[in-house]
Amino acid sequence: MRRWLTVMLALILSAEARAMAPMPLPAFALTTLDGQATESSQLPRPGRWVLLYVTPDSLASKAALGVFKKRQGPRADRVVVVVGAPVDAAGKLAAGCPDLAQASWFADPAGDAYRRLGFGGVPTVVGARGERLEWKLDGTLPDAALRSALASWLSTPAAPSPAVP
Repeated sequence: MRRWLTVMLALILSAEARAMAPMPLPAFALTTLDGQATESSQLPRPGRWVLLYVTPDSLASKAALGVFKKRQGPRADRVVVVVGAPVDAAGKLAAGCPDLAQASWFADPAGDAYRRLGFGGVPTVVGARGERLEWKLDGTLPDAALRSALASWLSTPAAPSPAVP
């Protein structure tokens, strides 16, 4: 309970935090780094996970990736990185993040995920539980708020997710 309150406090104190009513993961198309088409239904992880949406030319995206690299280590398997760029650019960005090699990386070359998820800037971090999106931080993210949200959200063991209404 205390960790959940920490996440909520970080979200409330961050000017960039946007309220998000919990919602099911919408349908959108992505491309794996080896060029295969896939759907958003392939993203959910058991329990809590995060989706980080970045672009390769954004300094704020690179800063957010740096926070993820420093904080996630063994929990990187609960991180999904979606790069708003063609597959080759997404692959280059992934190759530059060896600490996030266990994360799942995807390209969003047409911006389908960005539009369907209703993002307002990059980077964007979404906290999810199973197939349900629960919170969002988008735009330029203060490192302290991002670190606090990630530490609290991902420190909880992966657990079964509640049913999506």
